[in-house]
Amino acid sequence: MKYTPRPDTKALKTIVVLLSLCSLVFIGFGLAIGGFSADVLRALAIVPFCTAMLLTIRFGLYSYTYVLEDFEFIITQKIGNKTRTVCRLYYTDITEIIAYDKAKDKIKGRKKYDYRVKILPQKFYCLFYEIGNENEVILLEPDENFVNALSKYIQDDILND
Repeated sequence: MKYTPRPDTKALKTIVVLLSLCSLVFIGFGLAIGGFSADVLRALAIVPFCTAMLLTIRFGLYSYTYVLEDFEFIITQKIGNKTRTVCRLYYTDITEIIAYDKAKDKIKGRKKYDYRVKILPQKFYCLFYEIGNENEVILLEPDENFVNALSKYIQDDILND
């Protein structure tokens, strides 16, 4: 089973446009006034511009596909025409998958990997796994059918061990 979440380009475009406008306002005020404060405003204009660029790259160019195979859960990342595997876990390593709202307290102190495509997701999940002594979490945006299928794979592997 495969699932590829769809990005929310409307929210991304809105945030990027607002950050770009903020940068232009700083530059405009920097040009309108003189002296040292103009230099500070022009330097500050770099921050929202760079933030807009980073958000565009992270949430506009990347896409992720979640794959359930017989023994493994795989996440592939696509940038343009290049596809690479960024995560590969056996079902026995996964401890649970729960909604973020219920997992806020459990996430603290764990290393997080973010494989979401929406900048402001309505609902997303936390996939907890344990390899050796490391307890880590992956942030995902699967649909309900994918979560149910993954939960079944996890439960079946736990019962088979």
